[in-house]
Amino acid sequence: MDRTAFWYVAFQQSKFVLLSLVVFYLFLLPVDFVPGRFYPPNFVLVLAIALVIRLPRLLPVWLVFVVFLLQDILLYHPLGLSSLTMILVTLYLKTMRMSTQGMNFGTEWGFVGIVLILATIFREMLLIVIFADRNPIFGTFAELAVTILYYPVAVLCISLLFKAAIVEKQKADDA
Repeated sequence: MDRTAFWYVAFQQSKFVLLSLVVFYLFLLPVDFVPGRFYPPNFVLVLAIALVIRLPRLLPVWLVFVVFLLQDILLYHPLGLSSLTMILVTLYLKTMRMSTQGMNFGTEWGFVGIVLILATIFREMLLIVIFADRNPIFGTFAELAVTILYYPVAVLCISLLFKAAIVEKQKADDA
């Protein structure tokens, strides 16, 4: 099947949206399996980043905006902040696409970790500027650390669901 066909791309995008909705549903369940303080990863974030690195045509900016705006609405985050942060991250990763093609997985994981740290610092600075309620800084960076540690799980999910085990080579028409 041609990977550029409209219906193929729409089907792959719908898989990402459905997976995001399942993750949002699990976050909204009133069940606490872990006693004490546990910082869950932002799994949709690492799924989106893994998908942008591997198959950037499947995650356009409008889809990033819609999914992360829905995350803001459902999880009571400041409206539009996750969308803005993720749009900037995905656009940066799409521009750095040629640099990430030759990386081994450990280097890619470190690169994604650095991008996530910078995005979190940007998000926290915006929260300070707009005088919004913030989580404790330890909680924010603990959640970030768990999110970075879950990146290999997201890559495995992307590999299984989207058949994107390796970074696809950029074609001449993508440039």
